[in-house]
Amino acid sequence: VEKIHEMTRIDRWFLSKLEYCAVLSTDMRNYNIETFPRAMCILAKKAGFSDKQIAARIGSEELAVRAYRKEQHVLPVVKQIDT
Repeated sequence: VEKIHEMTRIDRWFLSKLEYCAVLSTDMRNYNIETFPRAMCILAKKAGFSDKQIAARIGSEELAVRAYRKEQHVLPVVKQIDT
């Protein structure tokens, strides 16, 4: 992160988020739909991965990931701020 920041002047916060997504993406490859932990599913969704992207990493289909996510009660939440 630091080396890339020095070379490009891209914000460190943004680079650290990209690094986190890359590490999470690599970690997901260690699982399949039967072994994919609920906690990792939550982390992946919070990091912005779509069901299709998760499926590609765990060697599954988008609809299977969606069904698994719903079965595990990992559902979208919309938070509204009233200003």
